Amino acid sequence: MNLQTLWRPAILITFTLVIKGLAIRLWTSRLLNIDVITTIFGAAPVGISGMSLVGSKYGVGSSVTNLHAVRLITVLLIIPLVVKCLNIFGVIKS
Repeated sequence: MNLQTLWRPAILITFTLVIKGLAIRLWTSRLLNIDVITTIFGAAPVGISGMSLVGSKYGVGSSVTNLHAVRLITVLLIIPLVVKCLNIFGVIKS
């Protein structure tokens, strides 16, 4: 597939992730009594280094790095298990 085909889905996915993520970040901040800036940068759907650098300008760089690291490790552990379970139950075929 080329860029001409993929740009619309890419923009839709990005927009959806940002809006949904913002709602989850604000909810998490209130629920767990965490600084809003930390949750906004820590749950952004981008890499650790980029958000840590931006977060450091607001004084929350190390917290953002820790939040991203835990999130990354969790995703790397959970997603393969989910795919394996979906394969076992016949929802997907690999």
